[in-house]
Amino acid sequence: VWYDFAPDVKDDWGLFDPINGTQPMQRLTLADRSQVSWSPDSLQFVAETQTDSEGELLNRLELFNRDGVNLGSIFLETNGQRIRSAFDESMNIRWSPDGRYLAFITTTLSYPTIISLFIADMQEKHVYNTCIEPGDGLAWSPDGTKLAMMDFYDSKRHRPVMVLDLETWSLYTVAYHDGSVIGWREN
Repeated sequence: VWYDFAPDVKDDWGLFDPINGTQPMQRLTLADRSQVSWSPDSLQFVAETQTDSEGELLNRLELFNRDGVNLGSIFLETNGQRIRSAFDESMNIRWSPDGRYLAFITTTLSYPTIISLFIADMQEKHVYNTCIEPGDGLAWSPDGTKLAMMDFYDSKRHRPVMVLDLETWSLYTVAYHDGSVIGWREN
């Protein structure tokens, strides 16, 4: 996916072949500053779209095939939600290693800010609201059964590193740290 951004200019999105040229093979209509996340097999990706419906902006998390064809909506972002933009290198949209689950963090753009973690089961075509308010950054365990995240930012210097076990749907703290979650080791 190609992205071209300049201040005061609308984002310009497209798919391109980095070997055969710089012209996009397919232009995409995505939301400004959308996060894009490719599935582990690179056959599809998700990104935010934005449409204007009678003066109200509607944001959706959409699934696209690798040629940029929209395969449908995964999630309608209501009440001014957007996929949460990260302040560092962490991503707030992550596929599980087997491609079954897609975890994503949303935030509202107005006060009071509501931050939510959702998990889409891509096989069952169901989205779960976990009722968890994480900070930036998500990381799946190598076997795809657990999801690590930091607790939401607050005045604490060392925040809990939390793990959500998808087999039991239990959440527990494994450590305290200042920073963000970047990944898991194999062992």
